[in-house]
Amino acid sequence: YKWAYYNRAWVRENTGEFDKALADCNEAIRLDPKYDSAFNRRGYAWLLKGNVDKALEDWNEAIRLDPNDADNVMGRGWANLVKGDYPKAEADLTEALRLSPNASAAFADRGQLRWLQGDFAPALEDLSKAVELDKDSLEAAIWRHLASARQNATEAAASKAALTAALKEPPPKAFDVDRAWELAVARHLTGNLGAQGLLDAAAKAEPWQRAQRRSAAEFFIGEGLLIQKKASLALPHLQKAAKAGPSAYIEPLAAQAEVSRLHKK
Repeated sequence: YKWAYYNRAWVRENTGEFDKALADCNEAIRLDPKYDSAFNRRGYAWLLKGNVDKALEDWNEAIRLDPNDADNVMGRGWANLVKGDYPKAEADLTEALRLSPNASAAFADRGQLRWLQGDFAPALEDLSKAVELDKDSLEAAIWRHLASARQNATEAAASKAALTAALKEPPPKAFDVDRAWELAVARHLTGNLGAQGLLDAAAKAEPWQRAQRRSAAEFFIGEGLLIQKKASLALPHLQKAAKAGPSAYIEPLAAQAEVSRLHKK
């Protein structure tokens, strides 16, 4: 039965029912106190509820139970990223890659971490590896484009061409519920969808997801303007995105980093 509770918790996390996901994880752990995957799953539920410290407690326990599970270490790495403890996040994500050298998600997470810190060349390397390992990951391709834009015109043009090509490919067999949103972001960054179109796409999200999507839309609109060297126009959008504050999602944190960088110029 523990597997059933775990699986239902995963479903509930992906439909915004975070309290019910926590309850399912609690029951799975009651049935098997050494079930590290349930602690891992509960960590994500706590993180999505905004309780980073509780999430870290669960991932610490998951790692204690199985220190060789890359997913456990990667989860804690993301929690440390959200908390703003970048050195610990870097250490965790690097350890996850030692445990699982072909983990596309770990390369993507570490690439986003390095992008936050302004380390764009290492970020591009990680995000390129993530795309190489998982060619269906449109999110990794989007962030690779953002990192490429900080390198040089040649890198940026090649990345834009690759992102445009990805739009023409059929969706993967296991169609991701977030794929329509990621396609809208990619279309915006390649000049095939205007800012209002991206905001409209964000508004189509489920009610529990709309605030996050609105923040993400403002962030990507700001990034598109920065790529066009229009910093003064980008700043208001990035400030709106940053107001969402720390969360389990990357875009508010990335917007905060961009606003800080722009104010230093």
